Amino acid sequence: MRRTVRAALTLAAALACGPACAGRPLVTEDAGVLGRGDCEFEGIGSRLSAAGSTARTGQLQLSCGTGLQTQIQGAIATSSIEGERSTLAAAGGKTYLRELTDEQAGFTLAYSFAGSRPGGMDWHYDVTALLGVVTVPLRKDLLLHANLGASYARAERDTTAIWAGAVEFLRVGATAFDLMAEAFGTQRDPLWLNLGVRYTVAPERVSVNASIGAQGGSDRAKLATLGFKLNF
Repeated sequence: MRRTVRAALTLAAALACGPACAGRPLVTEDAGVLGRGDCEFEGIGSRLSAAGSTARTGQLQLSCGTGLQTQIQGAIATSSIEGERSTLAAAGGKTYLRELTDEQAGFTLAYSFAGSRPGGMDWHYDVTALLGVVTVPLRKDLLLHANLGASYARAERDTTAIWAGAVEFLRVGATAFDLMAEAFGTQRDPLWLNLGVRYTVAPERVSVNASIGAQGGSDRAKLATLGFKLNF
């Protein structure tokens, strides 16, 4: 179980550009970049279960646009795995090479640096990740996202290819709900499938979101998340 939980959390962090980047509730990154002076504050709770054991994580993150086609992010999280607590931190960013609009596809580079402090131990650097991100607007209310990149685990001195793909339906039935589905994985680990929903409480200001997913393989890992986002 410990390896499954650690691998799953590391994969999610890498695919999401550290715990700070992804377009919640997706793990898959999107090509959108915040404008200069625009910020997002998010809170996320997650529960990962596999082989009869559970890991719970609470996370806060802040993202802000800096100009120069770039936004930066930072996050702090606490995690409990089989009663053992640890603290995680990450910093990262996104820089667009082609801006995403309602009429044209966007291409972005996402990057992250993550570390952790297991209970009673010192901080250590864990993972570096780099992703190429493409978002294609098929219609104003329908987006496709694709990610391809690699993560480097310092402890294992190992580089792993990572990938993700998602479809996102905006304002379904002219309501305040967005629905989405995704698949993601690595070259070594079984495939994850994930479903998500987002509800806009106040347009361009406040939203809440949730997701549920499962991984193939003998451990039958499952992941559920619940979060909120404030834009300012």
